[in-house]
Amino acid sequence: MSLDIIAAYCSYAMTSSSGDCSAGYYCKYGVDRHQPEGINETCTPYGNMTGVGGPCWTGHYCPAGRAQTFDLYPCPPGYFCPPLTTRADQYPCPSGTFYNTTGARNESDCLPCTLGSYCELDGLSEPSGLCSPGWYCNGSSTSSTPTLNGGECQPRTFCPEGSHQPTPCTPGMYCQVQGLFSPSGNCTPGYYCSLSADTSTPTDGITGDQCPLGHFCPLGSASPIPCDQGYYLNTTQQV
Repeated sequence: MSLDIIAAYCSYAMTSSSGDCSAGYYCKYGVDRHQPEGINETCTPYGNMTGVGGPCWTGHYCPAGRAQTFDLYPCPPGYFCPPLTTRADQYPCPSGTFYNTTGARNESDCLPCTLGSYCELDGLSEPSGLCSPGWYCNGSSTSSTPTLNGGECQPRTFCPEGSHQPTPCTPGMYCQVQGLFSPSGNCTPGYYCSLSADTSTPTDGITGDQCPLGHFCPLGSASPIPCDQGYYLNTTQQV
């Protein structure tokens, strides 16, 4: 029997190998079982020689009959390969994660889906796409319209496509309903919308208010504009 036979094993003195190395293992030469443990594995008539074989290395997979050339079978993108992995697609990164290169060793190597994106399926090498307009995805999202790890934008905010968090409504504008990807419109003349207004005519003094005395507020005002020197206004809500 030749000790050069790869990906096979001999159970005792024979003129040929006994069979293929088991999936999840590699048998380079001189091993005496189909699932070698990697320590002093020797074919019976060659007790003074140490065989080479053992469990498949992490970050790789070993189908039945696997030989030593690990670089041919690195774990592919989107999957991870703990010891004894037998197939490239045996352990996919779960939804909400991805892995964009080869050689992942365990599930913790899988990357959380990026902010503003979603990872819908198992075994992804890149995110599925961007979060939908009107929604936000704050990491590990599994849907473009997530209810976990994200959500729908609420009044006073808006969410363009690919948002990872709600954007406060723009000064001078208002955001009246949920699910907006842009503000609803401009603040009404005679009013100002300072930030996160949910109406075009705010009066709470926080998100905006009526234009005060001595000031004027044209369409889309973010703050009251003082009258020029030498002029005055003695009423509110001036445009």
